[in-house]
Amino acid sequence: MAQFTPLEYGRIIFIYGFCNGNGEEAAREYHRRFPESRQPSVKVFANTYRRLCETGSTIPKNNGGLQAALENLANEIAIIDAVENDPEISTRRIAAQLDLSQSFVARTLKREQLHPYHFQLVQSLNPRDFPLRQAIAEWFLERMNENPRFF
Repeated sequence: MAQFTPLEYGRIIFIYGFCNGNGEEAAREYHRRFPESRQPSVKVFANTYRRLCETGSTIPKNNGGLQAALENLANEIAIIDAVENDPEISTRRIAAQLDLSQSFVARTLKREQLHPYHFQLVQSLNPRDFPLRQAIAEWFLERMNENPRFF
């Protein structure tokens, strides 16, 4: 539902105070005084008063506004920078460093088509591998001598 205008919020606060914080009485009084206006529910009176006391404003905070979008953009840039600086970094470590959720980090990397991984060499020839390689080669040659169609 759309927000009320600042004038309507002013009326809501005034009527709620006039009715000593009684939401049901305030809803009836508001309807009596302003029948042409949009009628707030009983909860709107208490919520508006609480919000005024907590934030100093009657206007509800817009959770998806420009500020939130800018914060998300800054976080996404920081995530991409972290991966560019250290390609082997994990999503868990990025989330901890930037104080973000791991799922947000993972979604951002997926959207940017970046794949976090830990590079691990598993295919390398070490000196201790030589006897095993030699045994396999000899086994293969024996099979070839026994049956030329072994391939």
